[in-house]
Amino acid sequence: MKSLKTATSVAFAWCVQASARSLSVEHAFGPAAEWTHRGFLELDIDPSRAKAFSASLQPATLRDASQMEELIANDGLYLIRVATDESSNQHVVAAVSACQLRLASFREEITLHVERDGVIVGVDYKSLVGPLASTRNCTKMPVAEYSEVVTKVVVVRAASAQSVPLQVLQNSPPPGLSALKEQIGTKDAKAAGNQSLLVKYWYIFLPCVLLFMFSAPDQGGAATPPAAGGGR
Repeated sequence: MKSLKTATSVAFAWCVQASARSLSVEHAFGPAAEWTHRGFLELDIDPSRAKAFSASLQPATLRDASQMEELIANDGLYLIRVATDESSNQHVVAAVSACQLRLASFREEITLHVERDGVIVGVDYKSLVGPLASTRNCTKMPVAEYSEVVTKVVVVRAASAQSVPLQVLQNSPPPGLSALKEQIGTKDAKAAGNQSLLVKYWYIFLPCVLLFMFSAPDQGGAATPPAAGGGR
């Protein structure tokens, strides 16, 4: 019995160890720069825990401060890319403003979007800038040699989306809609009745309108001359 427990414990430990993945992380100082190795991201897959995925990235060190200073001066982008899994050469790429990264004192947050089998399908990357630091001028903040980048890694597991029905379901109309339709129908019927009345008796209304138009006094004409009186 003891040997069975020992074998079970060893098998469970081997499964947990086999679920850990070490993924390569590279960075580049600008879109046209060459990708260089930055470190390894440890992705742990353990279905026995509430959070099946967790990850950590070893601290990175900016060995060449002049590259980051030049990138900040030109308002450039600092890029990272993470391998999707261990067996392929595919990567997910993200970038952040070098100026914002310097204002955050090189504190960053990487959010990994992971499928159920542990394959990375997306990455979000942002710098953790405080409210006071955001008002400073990053070009006047020198970069020290061997500056350490502090990384926070968040893992988001993919979830099944809500299924969309192929046929739209017909719901009952909201309360009061029937009464509103009846009111609109009554107003339309009255308008149609008035219009039909004009169409039917146009030969009576038309002379009245013309008579009114031509009998109205001319307000814009010249004043009427006075009547001729007797001379002396």
